[in-house]
Amino acid sequence: MTRVLIVDDEEDLRMLMSLILRKVGYETLQAESGEDLFAKIGGFLPDIILLDVVMQGMQTTEILQRLREKSGDPPVILITVLRFSETERAGLFGCGHVVGYIAKPFDVHYFIGTIDKQLGLHHSQVDGCNTTVP
Repeated sequence: MTRVLIVDDEEDLRMLMSLILRKVGYETLQAESGEDLFAKIGGFLPDIILLDVVMQGMQTTEILQRLREKSGDPPVILITVLRFSETERAGLFGCGHVVGYIAKPFDVHYFIGTIDKQLGLHHSQVDGCNTTVP
């Protein structure tokens, strides 16, 4: 089963993303901070990480740098309410294994499609999830 580690300081959003992903067949684990991510990543070995850009504690660039220092780490999709300029986007994508980003609020089908695309998978239908997530 494909594993997704969701890192976001908003518990409701973490739980919602996890529910959506489990509904289409992903195994998920949640982390509430960068520190929590590094405490959990070894025992879970995710195929991809969803990382909120704005959280308390460890900064996104520090998280990405620490992930890059580990060999064989999974790709990262950033989840954010921020809008990036091309320069900012290039800087973040150069910090680690960042392969994409999803802007909040997001459409559930776009959310699943973005993750599927990075993992080479396809989930054609998300029953009961025809909504925009805040």
